[in-house]
Amino acid sequence: MVGVISSAIAAFFYIRVIVLMFFSEPKADGPTVAVPSPLTMTTIAVGVAVTLVLGLAPQYFLDLAGQASTFVR
Repeated sequence: MVGVISSAIAAFFYIRVIVLMFFSEPKADGPTVAVPSPLTMTTIAVGVAVTLVLGLAPQYFLDLAGQASTFVR
């Protein structure tokens, strides 16, 4: 019973945000959309590429780190 009541209370807050976002008129002095600069877009693209490479094929870099640790000793 407590879980149902807690879920109903939480749903009220989440639904209120959805209503404010999609079903109300924006304020005239509200936030605006900022267009990212080319430097920002490049930085994000490099970060995404590094994340994909390290996520999809990490073995090469793990081997490289292992060899570096042997070299440091």
